[in-house]
Amino acid sequence: MVNHMKSNELKSQISRKWKDNLMAQVVILYQAEKAKPAGGKPASLCAVCQTVSDDYYSRTQIWIHLDHNTLAWQINGGRSLTS
Repeated sequence: MVNHMKSNELKSQISRKWKDNLMAQVVILYQAEKAKPAGGKPASLCAVCQTVSDDYYSRTQIWIHLDHNTLAWQINGGRSLTS
């Protein structure tokens, strides 16, 4: 129905989906940083998380915090809550 408020559970699901998409972007960027030639030092996972989070904020004005420890766990084979 139109003009009904979303339930808290639905809001949480939507927020989790956005966060999972951003985490997937961070994993891809971090792996690309690690694959760079040895000419320079690759960016840390914390720096990549901050970059993606800042970029998302500049596009949408919505702040989503990405924890680098959670992403390190995911990179090493962990699963997200939604998968």
